Order: sequence, then structure tokens, then C-alpha cells
Amino acid sequence: VCVCVFVSQPSLCVHVSADAGTMLDGPWSYRLASLLLVTPTYSLILLVVGTLCGKHHFFRATVLRMWARLLPFLFKKKPLP
Repeated sequence: VCVCVFVSQPSLCVHVSADAGTMLDGPWSYRLASLLLVTPTYSLILLVVGTLCGKHHFFRATVLRMWARLLPFLFKKKPLP
């Protein structure tokens, strides 16, 4: 998690606004950019590290579970016939 924040945070400060924001205090552009940058970066880092450690299947399931919680409408289970 720390690596992901350190990778994404500087780009947020430079591209979103001149002032550094926070998730609690805003601005909304910072909050949105943070979610759109940190979450995919974290997923990518999990998959790369998990693959290098030989645990790709475990970390892939973890990433899919995380995205299913964030975007449940994309991961609906199909009803049985």
C-alpha cells in the first residue's frame, strides 16, 4: 500500500491542484483523482509482486474481490437456469 501511495501521490499533487488535498478535507477533484489513480496502481503492484513470488492465483483473486466490492454491478453473478 505504501509503495502505491508514494507512486500516485506526487502525480496527484502536480496534476490535480497546486495545493495538496486530502480525502477528508477535499477538494473533490483530489478525491476522485486519488481513487482513479491509487486503486489501479495498487492492483497492478499486487499482481506484479504476487506473480514474482509465485502466488499469482491468490493475488489475482484478491484483486478481483477488491474490484467486485468497488464496482459490484460489473461482477454480478449470473442466476442459475
